[in-house]
Amino acid sequence: MSSSLTSPYTLEERRLQGIVQQCSADLKLAMDKLTSQKKMIEQQRLQQIEKDEQYKIDLNSAEEEQLKEQEKLKNKQKEKEKQLREMLQKMQIELETFSEHYGNMQLALERQNKLSYMLDHAQENLDDLEKKIHEHIDMTETEIREKSSEGKLRLTRLGNLSSEVKRINKGISLKENDIKATKATKRESPLEIFSSKLDRALTSPYAKRISQLGLMKKKLYEQPVYARTAFAIKNMKQLDMLLKRLTDITQQNKNAERSKKDLVIKYKAICQLLDISPDEKLEDISGSTLKLSQTFEELQRLYQEKKKREYVSHAIEEVMKRHGIFFQDIGNNNELQFSMENADLSVSGTDSDYLTLEVTGQYSGDTPTMNDRRKSTTAALHFCSILSEIVEELKQDFGIVFNNITTVEPNENRIMMKKLRRHSNKKYHENTKSMVMH
Repeated sequence: MSSSLTSPYTLEERRLQGIVQQCSADLKLAMDKLTSQKKMIEQQRLQQIEKDEQYKIDLNSAEEEQLKEQEKLKNKQKEKEKQLREMLQKMQIELETFSEHYGNMQLALERQNKLSYMLDHAQENLDDLEKKIHEHIDMTETEIREKSSEGKLRLTRLGNLSSEVKRINKGISLKENDIKATKATKRESPLEIFSSKLDRALTSPYAKRISQLGLMKKKLYEQPVYARTAFAIKNMKQLDMLLKRLTDITQQNKNAERSKKDLVIKYKAICQLLDISPDEKLEDISGSTLKLSQTFEELQRLYQEKKKREYVSHAIEEVMKRHGIFFQDIGNNNELQFSMENADLSVSGTDSDYLTLEVTGQYSGDTPTMNDRRKSTTAALHFCSILSEIVEELKQDFGIVFNNITTVEPNENRIMMKKLRRHSNKKYHENTKSMVMH
């Protein structure tokens, strides 16, 4: 019977060899997993690079298309403005033709009303066109910003993946707990989020209006490195409030700029209606909005006065013609000059609330004779007798109401006499003939 004894040292050696073999197997398994993960991350990084390249191509293509679309809209706007200018020129030519040649009055009045309607709505059409252009430009800018944000996010992810690969390459020789740490998903720290928000805010052109932003960044970097995260967490809510203020300021400035552009367009349009040249300084978007607004309001007042003067003048001319008193010319201070048998009539104050009608006698010799004065006084008395009819027709047909009427009875000794000019007499006879034909 035989037996053998194993040395305790041999048993310990075997146990240690078993532990070494197990550790080697675990390390090999961990290295295999790490290599596999590294290949997978590298493959994802290459795929992400391809996607980002394609995205850059698509973004450039989209920007080119948007620029082309904006160019088309600008060309359409220029074409529309050109058409409006041509239409205004045609309207002016027709109005001048109407002033020179009296044709069928009913047809001429209908045409004039139509032209006035087109003129009143020209500004509305121009405003609608500009509004549509602004809306399209805003949509285009929003789309480009969204695509740019998406691209930045993808580039950020790519940078994170690259950092992850470098960290894994560096961690191959670390301990087992370091290998496990590489498997955890990396998240942005509060400090990174805070710094990113603050940096984006400081790039805004309106960041200088909120001094707390610059002061907050200065305080952040004055903190020790270990205390910056706590500073970020503590001031995150205040930063969000400042960002909201910055967003409101940006939107207010955009709205103000858009309103300024709309006001410039209206200013140019009313300058066209008044046939005056726009002030280039007022057309500048960066100029004073208050001065532009005041100028526009003043031009609006002038335009309303012009429309009122034209309406009153047209009404008086129409009613006077019914009674054989014909329009001749426009004198100083927009004074309307009419001609009737043996006398002239001047009407002033059409642009105010007070009308003055004055009858002037006519004579053809060197000095007015008593017969000339008698004829002129008779003409003035006749005009005074039909004045009530003229006032009533202005009220009923054109809505022009006189609250108070004061007349001075004509007198042969006091009536003002004016030497009759040949071309005035000729015009009177031509108008008399035209009246007979109609």
